[in-house]
Formats: sequence, structure tokens, C-alpha cells
Amino acid sequence: MFTTIVLTTTILMQAIIQDPPSATPSKSDTLAAIARFMENPGPTEDAKVINRFAEKSESVTVNIADDVLTWLRHQPAYKYNGALLTAFVAGNVKSQLDSGKTADDSYAGVLATFKAYEKLRERDKDFTVPEIEEQMAMHKKGDLKDWVDRQNQKAKERPGEKK
Repeated sequence: MFTTIVLTTTILMQAIIQDPPSATPSKSDTLAAIARFMENPGPTEDAKVINRFAEKSESVTVNIADDVLTWLRHQPAYKYNGALLTAFVAGNVKSQLDSGKTADDSYAGVLATFKAYEKLRERDKDFTVPEIEEQMAMHKKGDLKDWVDRQNQKAKERPGEKK
């Protein structure tokens, strides 16, 4: 009898505590998911939390411009496209939550993509993305931030461009 009550209470508490899949994750849950994801990028629950927060929260705005994420155009798609895209979203979201400003930060997203790319390359030595390598070279020269800003501006100026 006691075991049944404990189990029932535990199940009930889990149902109350767990957010439904459609709910917007909290900022603290999202920041924790970002930290875990960036340590181990891949298709995880953390990736789902990050992407759901970016999609549903009014606290952030994330622009996905293929002028910035040039590697998204590659056909066939690169092996870890999903993880790289989630890293971009994660860096962009984290920057906005840390600053308290609701404004796209594609530069922070690209820098997070670099970190995820390096983690993925540690696991898979044969994995390379020339477009990311080019952006990393721009960053080393100090040209990346201006380049990202120019690419985002170009994307905004195109008629019918999804923002």
C-alpha cells in the first residue's frame, strides 16, 4: 500500500513538473540545455529544448540567413547539419538571454557553431566543412563580425526574404 502511494505520488509529481512538449521552456532550463549541448553537440533532448525556446519565446529573435550559414546550401547536406544549426541557434539565444536584449546576434551564433564544429571534429576526424573553415579564417583575421553584419543586411534587403 505504501509503495503504491509513493509511486502514484511520484508519477503525479512528474506529470506536474514536466512541461508539455508544446510549452516554451524556461530561460534557466534553456541556458542549462545550451551548456550541455555545447559540450556534446548532437541530436539530444537539449537540442529540442534550445530549438523550441528559440521558436516559441518572445525573449529572443533568431535570423537564419543562408548568406551567413553558407554551409546550409551544400548538397548533399553535411553530416552534422542539425547539430551545427542548433549550435548557431544556441549561441544566438544565449547571447540575447545574457544581454537581456531581444535582437538577433548571428555573430554569437557563428562563434558557437565554431565550438560545436571543433567538438564534432574531435569525435569524427574526417568531418570537414570548408565553408566553416573559411569563416574561422575570417575570424582569425578579425573580419568575421563585419562580414556577418553585411550578410545579414543583404538578406534583409532581398524582397520576400523570410526573417
